Amino acid sequence: MYKIGEFSRINKISQRMLRYYDEKGLLIPKKDEMNGYRYYTNEDISKGNKIKLLRKYHFSIDEIKNVLEMDSTTLKESYEQKIAELYEKTIEYYQLIEEMKAYIEPKNKIKRA
Repeated sequence: MYKIGEFSRINKISQRMLRYYDEKGLLIPKKDEMNGYRYYTNEDISKGNKIKLLRKYHFSIDEIKNVLEMDSTTLKESYEQKIAELYEKTIEYYQLIEEMKAYIEPKNKIKRA
């Protein structure tokens, strides 16, 4: 069992985020009723790593909550949907970048002889 500080160092998740994940029901530690300390297990380390990976993949907290409960078929579909969303965002960002470049790059001026 790991206290929150030790678990935070192991998983590289801030204590603030661990408390938030607890509040949202993503990563719920065992709690000591006497002192209120949070204790995490080895299983929680694996779950914490999965949450970090899903956050990296731009899954929302609610999406992560659902993903953690999915079977492998549904999980694959969820990943495919997220990939499609990320592709769409990539196109949007590319268009915005090109638009911004047009504002800052000098226009081709016609040279007079």
